[in-house]
Amino acid sequence: MGKPKLVLIHPAPDKDRLISRRRTKSSVAQLNLPILAAHADDRFDVCILDENVEEIEFGAVSADLAGISLMTSTALRGYEIADDFRKRGIPVVLGGMHVFFMPDEALTHADALVVGEGEYAWNDLLDDFLAGRLKKSYRAERLHDLKGLPRPRSRIRAVRRRHPRGGDQDSGFLWSRYDANHVVIRPAGMSKKELTEGYIRTYRDFYSMRSIFRRALATRRDKVHTVVMNLGRKLNARYFEEGCRL
Repeated sequence: MGKPKLVLIHPAPDKDRLISRRRTKSSVAQLNLPILAAHADDRFDVCILDENVEEIEFGAVSADLAGISLMTSTALRGYEIADDFRKRGIPVVLGGMHVFFMPDEALTHADALVVGEGEYAWNDLLDDFLAGRLKKSYRAERLHDLKGLPRPRSRIRAVRRRHPRGGDQDSGFLWSRYDANHVVIRPAGMSKKELTEGYIRTYRDFYSMRSIFRRALATRRDKVHTVVMNLGRKLNARYFEEGCRL
């Protein structure tokens, strides 16, 4: 008997910032689903689907369990995908920042939720699913120290964008650390000084006038919007440079 099939999904926002089509390209790699896949592939046949990379016909996707990671910008599209899976009798797990802040809303579109960091709660959920006792909610009660994590399964499918970890300060999580000024996973081979100087150097290079106008000329989107947004970041450079030293 083969392993049950687990599909992990990154939905795309319904519309791009300035045009009325779904975004099909993302510029920042995301590691959350490859990490969750690494925790599951000893028990499941795992596939990662990312609408930010390609258009996907979810009606043709079969699975024993579907997991969908939600940001607020992707929540409506994620709910649409979740509802379709559930209509076909496929249980759905929702997680991500939007679920952390809006669990009651998310639960109306899911069979189970993962609230907070997934490294602990995710394995409990998978064990319960295989045992036929899936609960409505799984909450991470503590932060993971990141030691001993399996290598992200990035070759399962083209997967992109940033690893959205963290949490809310009042509840013991650290969403506030994701402000471009803090390091959540510190590189083992770099000192604090090297990391800080490299960050500032990269920031200055990326938001130099030459770099800004090169990106604006290359984009297929609104060029004025691209310049204005990048100039705003450039004007905030002092704030970021001061903040990253804290």
